[in-house]
Amino acid sequence: MTGKKNGIFIVLILFITLVPNKYYKARIDTCVYNIL
Repeated sequence: MTGKKNGIFIVLILFITLVPNKYYKARIDTCVYNIL
């Protein structure tokens, strides 16, 4: 049970960190583009 929960937690953390990063990078790129 605990091992499975830890695995799910790690996957969730990876998802939370990796997925938004791509969106934020794209947003930052567009913002920089607009400023330039």
